[in-house]
Amino acid sequence: MVFASHRPQGYARRGDRYLSELVKDLNQMLVAAQESLAYNTLHLPSRQLEELASALVEFAEDIHNDIGIWNSLEQYNIKFFGTPLPFVLQTNEDIGQKLINEYRIQHLLWVLHSELNQQLILSPTHRDLKQMATMISSFLGERFAGIRRGSEVKAFLAQPNQFGWDVKVKLLWLGTHSYLFRNSFRNYIEDHGGEAKIPIIDDFVCQQTTAWSGLGVIDILAAVLDISDKQRSTLRSWYERHSAYYRIMTIKGHRMQVMNTINDKPYMVRVREPATQFKVGQIVLGSLVPWNAEWYWSGEQSTFMNMTDDILQELKDSFLKQVPQIAYRYCDQPSEKAKKMANFHYDEFVKYHGDDLVIYPNGLSMSAISKRRRGCSGNLSPRK
Repeated sequence: MVFASHRPQGYARRGDRYLSELVKDLNQMLVAAQESLAYNTLHLPSRQLEELASALVEFAEDIHNDIGIWNSLEQYNIKFFGTPLPFVLQTNEDIGQKLINEYRIQHLLWVLHSELNQQLILSPTHRDLKQMATMISSFLGERFAGIRRGSEVKAFLAQPNQFGWDVKVKLLWLGTHSYLFRNSFRNYIEDHGGEAKIPIIDDFVCQQTTAWSGLGVIDILAAVLDISDKQRSTLRSWYERHSAYYRIMTIKGHRMQVMNTINDKPYMVRVREPATQFKVGQIVLGSLVPWNAEWYWSGEQSTFMNMTDDILQELKDSFLKQVPQIAYRYCDQPSEKAKKMANFHYDEFVKYHGDDLVIYPNGLSMSAISKRRRGCSGNLSPRK
C-alpha cells in the first residue's frame, strides 16, 4: 500500500489505519470521477491513481493537523508572488475560510499531475482540474471534519534538532517520502540512472529545485521545523555543501578534526558513532554541512590511505579546474576573482546595450552583435 510505505519509520499509530481506509475510499471515488471528466487529460493508470489518492489524504492530514508542510509552501508563494496559490488565485485574492478547499487542491492536483506524467502540459485552470478539485475538497472536507486532531508525522517533525543527524533524518523523509516531494524525487532518480544511490539522494534533498515554485526540500524543512532564525539560515546553507578532499588530523571519540586541503582550513566534525572507520592521516573525499557550530558528513565518503603529496596536489588541481563553483563556496580568493569577472562582464554588457535585458530576434543576430561588442571592448577581460 502506497500510504503505509511513506510513513515516518517508527511513527505508526492506530489513526493511520483510518487514513489508510480513507485512501481506499478516495481512490474508488477518483476511479468513478474520471468517467465524468470531459477529457482524458487527467486519466491515470491504477497505480498512479492510488498514489494520487494517498498524496491527497496526506495533504488533508497536513492541513487538518497544522503540520506545516503546505503552509510553508503558501508562505513562500506569498513572499515571492504575492499570492499563496500562483495561477490559481490572483494577487491578494481571498483563499476562503475552509482549510481543505478547492483552490488548494486545484493547485496540488496541477503540480502532482505534471509530476506523475512529465509529458503532460496542463493548464492550472483546466476545466476538469477544477471539477476534480471541487469533488475532492468536498469529499475530504466531510471526512476530516469528524477526525480528531493528531498526527505522527507532526510528532516526528517535532523531535529535537540538537544534532545534524536529527535534522538530516527529517530532510531525507521529507524529500523522499512526503506527499509534496516524493514524486519529484522519483523523477529525479529516473533522470539520474534509475538507482537511488546515496550521492544522488543527497544531491536531491540538499540542492535540487522542484516544481513547487522552484523550492527545494531544504526550503520547506527550514520553515516547518521549530528552530531559531540562525539555525534556519544554517540549514538553508546546506544548499552549498562543502565538498572537498579532507585530511584527518585528529580523532577523539565522536569528534574528528579534518583539514580542507582545497582551502587549508580546519573543520571540527561530529559523528554519531565513534569514528572507527576513519584513521588519522587518511584523505577523505566527502561533503560537510554545519549545524550548531559543528560539521557533519553529508552523503557518501571515499577514503584514501597513504596518498602522496604529489597525487594529492594533482587531485586538488583537477578539483579546482573541473568544479570551481564548489570551491567558490569556501575559498575566498577564487570566489572574489569570479565575482570580479562576473561584475566586469555585466558592466561591459550594460555599457554596450544600455540595459541588462536584451532580446535578440534570432541566434544569428545575437552572434553578430556579440562579435561587435567584443570588438568594441577588446578581449572582454578585466584589466589588471
